[in-house]
Amino acid sequence: MGIQAFLRGGLVLLLAPHLALAALGQAPSEHPYRGTTSGTISRVIPHGPYTEHRTATGRSVVREFESNGIVFAVSWSGNRPPDMRKITGKFQEEYRELIGQVWKGGRRTDLEGGTENLVVKTGGHMGDIHGLIYIPSLLPSGVDPNTLP
Repeated sequence: MGIQAFLRGGLVLLLAPHLALAALGQAPSEHPYRGTTSGTISRVIPHGPYTEHRTATGRSVVREFESNGIVFAVSWSGNRPPDMRKITGKFQEEYRELIGQVWKGGRRTDLEGGTENLVVKTGGHMGDIHGLIYIPSLLPSGVDPNTLP
């Protein structure tokens, strides 16, 4: 196995921990612990042309952005990123290729890149990771992805 393949695999594992989510292009996930004291808190927040499904677990917050019943973007912040395999869904292979193209020499750097189907922005450092992934064609009219919380 080449060093780049090894590093890409390591990045996928790094980005793989914890919150269960819906995949891009699908219906929002169901959060069974909504409003309980189990450690997971979920809220649904309307924002005009889209709805934000916010889930907080520990020090991590994940936001699914949905319009017309379909998740068009997911953002995250906190000590751990969400499980990118679940988030990327049918875009998983494209996501892996994109991460491979923007990975720089084996060092942890902020990543930003995209195709006509998928855009990924992530950065931070251990314990404070943030990111956004979205499908440009599913963005509601007038919504700037850079303004998503």
